[in-house]
Amino acid sequence: MKNEELVKLLTDSCVEIGDVMFYLIISHVKTAQHLTLSHIKVLKLLEFKKGLKMKDISEKLSIAPGGATYIIDGLIKAHLVERYRVDKDRRIVYIRLTEEGHKKLDDLREAKRETWKQILADIPSQELGELMSGMGIVKKFALRIREKELI
Repeated sequence: MKNEELVKLLTDSCVEIGDVMFYLIISHVKTAQHLTLSHIKVLKLLEFKKGLKMKDISEKLSIAPGGATYIIDGLIKAHLVERYRVDKDRRIVYIRLTEEGHKKLDDLREAKRETWKQILADIPSQELGELMSGMGIVKKFALRIREKELI
């Protein structure tokens, strides 16, 4: 099989797995954590970008500034993020995760782990070993892409 064909088949599989995982995780997490998908997106964005302006958040999430403000206000009310200013320019307001926000992200990660455990539990050992090998490769390249996007 040609490389292009393999890439297409793997891409299709990854998309299908991603769709299933997205549904399972979001449905479990939203119920358990009382968060909307927009809240989760902002928390994940702030996890990797340590302090962002409202404008940056709205642009990264492709939402209107007013929508970003509404989401941030809800997260502030829940004590998951906070606004702050820096001495260099007191006019600019930044948003960052609070300690509670970091804990909420840990809870979200644990919910994802539990969902994956349910999926992987029935796979035979030999196939799990093969899967681990392939996932290691995917993880390496996914992390590389994430690092480029965060710069």
